[in-house]
Amino acid sequence: SGSLAAGWQVDEYTAIEGNLLRATSLAEYDGSWTNESRILQQVAGVSAARELGTAGSLQFMLGRAWDRSRDYQGDSFVGLFETRRDSASLQWNVPLAVGRLLTLGLDHQRDHVASDTFYVRSARDNTALFAQFVGDAGPWRTEVSLRGDENAQFGQHATGTAAIGYAWSNALQLLVQAGTGFKAPSFNDLYYPFFGNSELDPERSRSAELALRGRGESARWRVSLFATRFRDLI
Repeated sequence: SGSLAAGWQVDEYTAIEGNLLRATSLAEYDGSWTNESRILQQVAGVSAARELGTAGSLQFMLGRAWDRSRDYQGDSFVGLFETRRDSASLQWNVPLAVGRLLTLGLDHQRDHVASDTFYVRSARDNTALFAQFVGDAGPWRTEVSLRGDENAQFGQHATGTAAIGYAWSNALQLLVQAGTGFKAPSFNDLYYPFFGNSELDPERSRSAELALRGRGESARWRVSLFATRFRDLI
């Protein structure tokens, strides 16, 4: 495996970063159908950030992740399984006032699977809009976020999170938060040879947390009481 990352400060207001990860592996095992797998995993991405002065800042990210598995029985080729995910996102951070920030964004993902096995759906898109507000008022801190996903395979889903915190001092804070979640099964979850399950439904969750956190000169600590309920856990 190997990885590479680089960045460039174009000017006072603009920065660009890129990253690349590549890993290959060879697995040999006892099996009547296959006894060798040659696996490739790659991730590449680029991001750009632009400061807009009083209008806030813009962030743009573009990426691709793909993996490939070739299976063999001895020297005989048995099967191929490939997945790819392309992603793009745009985020605008808008300062409303001192201690208050509004974040608006759009992201898009496209999944694709290729194999010598036929699948009813070999590609899908997921597009989402999201917004988050963070505000401070004296010792109080509030965070509210909303997200709407349109998934070509699993339909529309809305999720959100709300949190409120109180700080007695910089060293002691109380936090209460609750939220909902949605996760579509990946093509690997659905179709990966031997381990995939094409009947999977999207995972949904509800969570709540009560936390007390603090910090001293040389340590930080956090005590949490939390619960999460999953439906169709993947």
